[in-house]
Amino acid sequence: MADCKFKGCASEEFYWRNYFPSEIPCDAFPGPDCKYIGQVNYSNNICLPVCIYPQCNKAVGERAGKQEFRENIRIMCTTNAHKFFWEPIDFNCVTDCQMKNVNFSGNRSTSTALQIVK
Repeated sequence: MADCKFKGCASEEFYWRNYFPSEIPCDAFPGPDCKYIGQVNYSNNICLPVCIYPQCNKAVGERAGKQEFRENIRIMCTTNAHKFFWEPIDFNCVTDCQMKNVNFSGNRSTSTALQIVK
């Protein structure tokens, strides 16, 4: 599986582990409301950022609409959690500053919040 990269972020600051249902690695970077950022290898090796919902054993991302995944998921981990933070974004009033060094997680539909980790 290919790794997604954060723009402007040293790769040593985070890494990806395989995610198995009900098994959150101790170094996984936690998000709001018990969610985690992840990635899946979508068709033709497209790296798709996803939001992992461990309580439902699934990950959700957006590629031509909402996509749900239950396997081949990787979870973002770090030993430097203090260098990252989550920021909810309202796409009706986004600022340039909010869009620097970001990775998206989740579904961008109006009914589901999109989270960004910086």
